[in-house]
Amino acid sequence: MSSLAEDPPSKKTIAEFAGITVRVLNYLPKVVSNTLVKDDYKILTSDIAGTTKIVRPINKNLFIQNSHAFNLAFAKVHITA
Repeated sequence: MSSLAEDPPSKKTIAEFAGITVRVLNYLPKVVSNTLVKDDYKILTSDIAGTTKIVRPINKNLFIQNSHAFNLAFAKVHITA
Protein backbone atom coordinates (compact mmCIF):
# COMPACT_ATOMS: atom_id res chain seq x y z
CA MET A 1 0.00 0.00 0.00
CA SER A 2 1.40 3.40 -0.93
CA SER A 3 1.82 6.17 1.61
CA LEU A 4 -0.81 8.89 1.78
CA ALA A 5 1.65 11.35 0.23
CA GLU A 6 2.29 9.01 -2.74
CA ASP A 7 -1.40 8.28 -3.34
CA PRO A 8 -2.70 9.76 -6.61
CA PRO A 9 -4.72 12.92 -5.89
CA SER A 10 -7.73 12.10 -8.06
CA LYS A 11 -10.07 9.27 -7.23
CA LYS A 12 -12.14 7.71 -9.98
CA THR A 13 -14.79 5.99 -7.85
CA ILE A 14 -16.61 6.65 -4.59
CA ALA A 15 -15.09 3.40 -3.27
CA GLU A 16 -11.57 4.80 -3.88
CA PHE A 17 -12.59 7.94 -2.00
CA ALA A 18 -13.88 5.83 0.90
CA GLY A 19 -10.62 3.88 1.00
CA ILE A 20 -8.45 6.98 1.30
CA THR A 21 -10.87 8.43 3.85
CA VAL A 22 -10.48 5.38 6.09
CA ARG A 23 -6.67 5.56 5.75
CA VAL A 24 -6.69 9.23 6.78
CA LEU A 25 -9.04 8.59 9.70
CA ASN A 26 -6.76 5.80 10.94
CA TYR A 27 -3.71 8.06 10.57
CA LEU A 28 -5.18 11.05 12.45
CA PRO A 29 -4.63 9.70 15.99
CA LYS A 30 -0.92 9.25 15.21
CA VAL A 31 -0.41 12.95 14.45
CA VAL A 32 -3.08 14.81 16.46
CA SER A 33 -1.65 16.13 19.73
CA ASN A 34 -4.63 18.03 21.07
CA THR A 35 -8.31 18.62 20.36
CA LEU A 36 -10.14 21.79 21.35
CA VAL A 37 -13.94 21.70 21.29
CA LYS A 38 -15.83 24.97 20.85
CA ASP A 39 -19.59 24.80 20.35
CA ASP A 40 -20.18 22.51 17.33
CA TYR A 41 -16.56 22.58 16.18
CA LYS A 42 -13.36 20.66 16.87
CA ILE A 43 -9.94 22.17 16.29
CA LEU A 44 -7.17 19.59 15.99
CA THR A 45 -3.52 20.48 16.55
CA SER A 46 -0.32 18.61 15.82
CA ASP A 47 2.95 19.34 17.64
CA ILE A 48 5.92 18.00 15.70
CA ALA A 49 9.55 19.12 16.08
CA GLY A 50 8.59 22.20 18.09
CA THR A 51 6.05 23.39 15.54
CA THR A 52 2.31 23.46 16.14
CA LYS A 53 0.05 23.02 13.13
CA ILE A 54 -3.66 23.71 13.40
CA VAL A 55 -6.32 22.06 11.26
CA ARG A 56 -9.23 24.06 9.92
CA PRO A 57 -12.21 23.85 12.34
CA ILE A 58 -14.25 20.68 11.83
CA ASN A 59 -18.02 20.64 12.34
CA LYS A 60 -18.74 17.83 14.85
CA ASN A 61 -22.20 17.26 13.37
CA LEU A 62 -20.86 16.58 9.86
CA PHE A 63 -17.54 14.82 10.45
CA ILE A 64 -17.24 11.11 11.29
CA GLN A 65 -13.85 10.78 12.98
CA ASN A 66 -13.98 7.04 13.72
CA SER A 67 -13.05 4.89 10.70
CA HIS A 68 -15.31 2.00 11.80
CA ALA A 69 -18.30 4.37 12.14
CA PHE A 70 -17.44 5.84 8.73
CA ASN A 71 -17.40 2.37 7.15
CA LEU A 72 -20.81 1.56 8.64
CA ALA A 73 -22.30 4.86 7.45
CA PHE A 74 -20.71 4.47 4.01
CA ALA A 75 -22.11 0.94 3.65
CA LYS A 76 -25.62 2.27 4.31
CA VAL A 77 -25.47 4.81 1.49
CA HIS A 78 -23.13 3.17 -1.02
CA ILE A 79 -24.89 1.49 -3.92
CA THR A 80 -22.76 -0.50 -6.32
CA ALA A 81 -23.60 -0.42 -10.01
